[in-house]
Amino acid sequence: MRRSAIMGMQQTENGNSFWHWGGNNNDTHAFVIASEKQKSGVLIFTDSGNGHSIIPSIVEQAMGGKQPITAWINYESYDSPAKNLLRAISSEGIDAPLKRYLEERTQEIKEQFPKLKRLWQNKNKIRLNKGSYAKRISVGFRELTHHSRFRRR
Repeated sequence: MRRSAIMGMQQTENGNSFWHWGGNNNDTHAFVIASEKQKSGVLIFTDSGNGHSIIPSIVEQAMGGKQPITAWINYESYDSPAKNLLRAISSEGIDAPLKRYLEERTQEIKEQFPKLKRLWQNKNKIRLNKGSYAKRISVGFRELTHHSRFRRR
């Protein structure tokens, strides 16, 4: 059995806190965080290979806000669009969930489009003299799709 563990300290608006992350042991996860100033902490044990996906939500509620360590661990949240899509497909089949997912992503892109368009235009202005028209379009499109990704946390 492979075991890994990481310990650390972090600073937040609520003071210093220590944390210990039990790593990924395939089917179990463990995490602890505590703050002396707040006189609070939380210890989490999971019996799932996806255990870390729920930890940031629990920690944020227990510790009163976002914590730097949960961003550093960077596990996909249990309620991310992709995980919600997979759960919906397993219970409803593929057609309706995929249609909803694509509609939601399309709406997000429409809402972000003015900013994305400016980013795309600025990148293309910089590259005007650095290659063919097709290459500029390709680079601009990669930038557009990169910036349109949406994460919920």
